[in-house]
Amino acid sequence: MPHVPGLSQPWTGVERPRVERHLAGQYAVAKALAESVTLAEAGPRIVEAVCESLGWELGAIWWVDERAGVLDCMGAWHAPWIDGSEFESETRIPLAPGEGLPGAVWISGEARWVDDFGAWGQSRRKRAAARAGLRTAFCVPVSLKERVLGVMEFFSQETRPPDEELLGMMTAFGRQVGQFMERRLVEASLLASQQRVVNILQTMPAAFIAMDSRFNLTYANDMAERLLRKPREELIGANVRKAFPEPVGTAFHAAGMTAMNERVPVEFEEYYAAFDSWFEVHAYPVEDGLSVYFRDITDRKQGELALRDSEARTRAILRSAMDCVVTMDQEGRITEFNPAAERTFGYARDDVIGKPLADTIVPPSLRDRHHQGLARYLETGVAHVIGRRVELTGKRADGTEFPVEVAITRVETTTPPLFTGYIRDISERKHAEQERERLRAEAEVRAAEVERLNEDLEVRVAERTAELEASNRELEAFSYSVSHDLRAPLRAIDGFSRIVLKDHGPAMPEEAREYLEIVREGAQQMGRLIDDLLAFARLGRQSLVKRPVDPSEVARRSLAQLRPELEGREVDVRIDQLPLCQADPSLLQQVYVNLLSNALKFTRTRSPAVIEVGSRELEGHRVYFVEDNGVGFDMRYADKLFGVFQRMHRSEEYEGTGVGLAIVQRIVHRHGGRVWAEAERGVGATFFFSLEGGTTDE
Repeated sequence: MPHVPGLSQPWTGVERPRVERHLAGQYAVAKALAESVTLAEAGPRIVEAVCESLGWELGAIWWVDERAGVLDCMGAWHAPWIDGSEFESETRIPLAPGEGLPGAVWISGEARWVDDFGAWGQSRRKRAAARAGLRTAFCVPVSLKERVLGVMEFFSQETRPPDEELLGMMTAFGRQVGQFMERRLVEASLLASQQRVVNILQTMPAAFIAMDSRFNLTYANDMAERLLRKPREELIGANVRKAFPEPVGTAFHAAGMTAMNERVPVEFEEYYAAFDSWFEVHAYPVEDGLSVYFRDITDRKQGELALRDSEARTRAILRSAMDCVVTMDQEGRITEFNPAAERTFGYARDDVIGKPLADTIVPPSLRDRHHQGLARYLETGVAHVIGRRVELTGKRADGTEFPVEVAITRVETTTPPLFTGYIRDISERKHAEQERERLRAEAEVRAAEVERLNEDLEVRVAERTAELEASNRELEAFSYSVSHDLRAPLRAIDGFSRIVLKDHGPAMPEEAREYLEIVREGAQQMGRLIDDLLAFARLGRQSLVKRPVDPSEVARRSLAQLRPELEGREVDVRIDQLPLCQADPSLLQQVYVNLLSNALKFTRTRSPAVIEVGSRELEGHRVYFVEDNGVGFDMRYADKLFGVFQRMHRSEEYEGTGVGLAIVQRIVHRHGGRVWAEAERGVGATFFFSLEGGTTDE
């Protein structure tokens, strides 16, 4: 940590915030360096961390491009409340030595402070800085020992006096960033060197093992024997976790489980304590297990990268043992033919070793291209296929041709060159591609058919809608006719009967008066039947408007509507606190009015009459109920309970039209629910209903 002058002295009220900000900036830079992997990632983080912790509105970090001899901007950041886009755009343009504030610090190697950037005469960015409102600036070198690797510059919209303490601290930060950059450059150089090796050895692992889905080894090559320090006889058939218990719980075990369970490739480097060695591992999921390529990278980890000529051919041959591996010399003769190639091409290894590759697995149509390409490469070193993955056609021993994916690499040795081909049968993939194309074409045809059917359906729906609207209008007219034409005579019958009884009743025989009373009751009953039938019919046409409803409140309003039926009776009505539901409030009130009216009617002989309105869970669903202690009914006839004009009791005992429960059923069905009843004669009845089959957690 760089030394901050004055920390050993007592802090004053003015110094303390400044020192704390400086410490915060130091911590922020250290954190940004620790969390960054690459130079490109670290640059913007560093300037953002410094600006936010020290209160500067804009910052940029520059890197010396030694080849081009210029400063390149690695990253910039500005506070969101300023418009720094134009200034940042100018900052992206490289600077020559001595050009601008960064160029001056690059050449001098010393930090600089500019009180008024707009008045400073050496920057082409002054206009952009003025438009962004930037005034004060300072710039410090990013250095390693005496070498300037880059510079960091920061800007503020305030006019600030020179702060030597800040410059000193930021210069120390610059050395810290320089060490980070140097380390990352070394790492990048090492990674680049490793990548060159990987490009050469893309299909040449140092060792290869295969295992099934239970982690039992099914194959191990010679290099695997050496690296695992066990003979092949002990490896094949052994369980990896039992044969090598040390990696259990380490990255080796975790990576294997990830590749096996998630079916994704896994690459990692890890230290294996049992062998005191580092390994680079590539695990690839295959159809029935894992293929694992690994090699000892202990020397590379210690800084020594060595590829031995004696190992090059083995690594090339074993690059991808799960695919066909075929090697060929400069004369075009086969020198190696692995078991996968035997299975794929139908040749035995001993039958093809030493034979021209073109006469065995290359189709006749491609043999001239094969000979010409090999001759051109040997003469000029120019290759069109080597080092690339290409799709070609292979030929089996029986003469059949099939699509293959081929990767060819040259084995660099002191002897005449060898070429290794890694071949994969892609027949299934091609078939799948063709099948996908066929299905896509079929899907397009079906989509067109569906679109046509939808259009036809829309036409039919429009026609049916028009028919339904016409039917509804006719039904409305009929309902009006019934309401007016039927009830008018009934009112006349009832009215004239009442007048006769009133004006001539005393002079009439008793039997005649009784007959007239029966006529009046019949007319009134007929009027009620007509009203209930019209109400029942209107339910099918009334729109359903659902919203959150409190059933408890609806039940209380319904009971208030029936208050006259409670007069002169001892009735205990209990309304529980019911859970909310989605329903049409007016229709739900009709349900409760009919069920409560029904309960009040059939508890007339009870004193006290007890009626409960509640809810309960039934088979995971919420149901609502109205329960009474009335006369009940025989459950043998429960299937007739909700039919129009169906009655469980004689009309002489209990009034009513037999339509109320039918209305309840229709309303509940329109809500997507169901309604039923349970009863015992002489004990009481309970009417249940649900709405949309709602579950109890709704």
